[in-house]
Amino acid sequence: MKTFDAIIIGAGQAGPSLAGKLSNAGMTVAFIERNLFGGTCVNTGYANEGACCQRVCGSPRTPRR
Repeated sequence: MKTFDAIIIGAGQAGPSLAGKLSNAGMTVAFIERNLFGGTCVNTGYANEGACCQRVCGSPRTPRR
């Protein structure tokens, strides 16, 4: 069985940066991610983005996929 010094759950916005810092400090790091690397913001947009744009612009915006 492999062992790690740190396990990062969720590879969202902060995950890769944290993994890099821990790795540079000589630690072994594992990621656990159930879906897409990068998190919701990067991959599908914010959940309330369409509602926010509708209030400001008058038309909803579909998040980029």
